[in-house]
Amino acid sequence: MVTEIRSLKQLEEIFSAKKNVIVDFWAAWCGPCKLTSPEFQKAADEFSDAQFVKVNVDDHTDIAAAYNITSLPTIVVFENGVEKKRAIGFMPKTKIIDLFNN
Repeated sequence: MVTEIRSLKQLEEIFSAKKNVIVDFWAAWCGPCKLTSPEFQKAADEFSDAQFVKVNVDDHTDIAAAYNITSLPTIVVFENGVEKKRAIGFMPKTKIIDLFNN
């Protein structure tokens, strides 16, 4: 399951409740984001070791700024609320899961 983030507070609450969180920062106008979205969903469906969430950077510029998102799509892996890894650009499901595992 992928959770759509609606506020910075909601994202912070997820960080405090979940050890591992993978965030997809995206925008509706972004072509690579459109390609990544179904792959992100597949990864979420198959990988239960993390909470998967999405942040629309156009709707939540405050969150994008807080996490220094300058390119899209950006997928960020957090452990205990701390950023561990970041990848930019289209990613297939296997690469999303590998980002977490490696």
